[in-house]
Amino acid sequence: MNRRISIHSNKYLEINNMSKYKNFMVLILILYTHNALSCPNAFPDLINDICWSCAFPILIGGTTLKEGIFDEQNPNSLEIDIPDNDMICSCGEFPDTEIGLWFTFWHPYRVIELTSKPYCMPFLFGTNMESRNELKKNEIGNTKPSDINSSYSWGGRYGNNRNHKAFYNAHIYSFPLHIMMDLLLAPECDPSGYVSLDLLYFTEVDMMWNDDIASLIFSPEASFFSNPVLQVACTADCAAANIGFGFSSMQWCSGCVGSTYPMTGNVGANYSAPSITSLLVHRILLKQHRFGMEWKTIGDKAKCGGYVYPSLPKSQYKISMIYPVPESSTEKKSYGDFLRTGNCCHPLGRNTFLWGEERNIPTDGDYYLYLVWRKVDCCIR
Repeated sequence: MNRRISIHSNKYLEINNMSKYKNFMVLILILYTHNALSCPNAFPDLINDICWSCAFPILIGGTTLKEGIFDEQNPNSLEIDIPDNDMICSCGEFPDTEIGLWFTFWHPYRVIELTSKPYCMPFLFGTNMESRNELKKNEIGNTKPSDINSSYSWGGRYGNNRNHKAFYNAHIYSFPLHIMMDLLLAPECDPSGYVSLDLLYFTEVDMMWNDDIASLIFSPEASFFSNPVLQVACTADCAAANIGFGFSSMQWCSGCVGSTYPMTGNVGANYSAPSITSLLVHRILLKQHRFGMEWKTIGDKAKCGGYVYPSLPKSQYKISMIYPVPESSTEKKSYGDFLRTGNCCHPLGRNTFLWGEERNIPTDGDYYLYLVWRKVDCCIR
């Protein structure tokens, strides 16, 4: 009798444990599926998530306003465009010449969003622009390694496990915070003309963002810059980006984070997500310049308005991460303060060990958002 009770008890415990195990597995499956199909809200806190110290230095009529005793954005290269006159300027031809003061400033004007899930717009409060049919098409269980060349492919650091590659789609938004918050109103100093948040470009509809071969149509020089000798030369650009700006003449280099070619969302290695995504920010800005969608706004020639410039002036841009772990003036720095130089934004190509490796989220590395700051030299009339 006791033996029968013992047998029944053991069977009951075994069935109960199996039931708990199945419930646990169902919960994991639900959470995994939700994470795979969800689109998070990543719109930033405009006070605490923005690196407002990036707005400095500001130069007005030869007078410099800046924050702190060390400005990490000091020029380290003779390639940087410096206006001919640091106080008085003029625009227009005689007799319609207008005299004004030089005004140099940094302003936040773009957000670039890198996402492994197509049509997911975290910056637009988690909006998913993909249709239900496409969601079913792109479920994780149906994704194939060959889908990396599809505009509907799921990406990320593990977007193509077979070849150990990474892939992200990119979205570009106009985000002129200085105008939206009435911080700086100087129409003649903003050649873009945008005054509000707007979606400007997304790579899901750009076949060249997914195909390295197709991208050669507009960047045939990529075949030449893939030369190993030229790639080794990028160590000089890396060193320059770590102490200031990289060399604009080395267009094929993105400092310490990789090569700007091919100008696609494919990266040939699965390594740090901050490195991969900051490299893709550089690539997408270069691509925008190539197509005339971004202009040069620094130097004496730009004083009366920006102009089309097919290569990327590296000293014109600096970036700060706003998601998943924002770089901001209020963050508490835990290590390497003597290397960080006290600022919360950085030039393109800077080594991520100096600003971003603690922002590498292994379990949620699907979305990275960067605020792009642009330098403008203009003549206020």
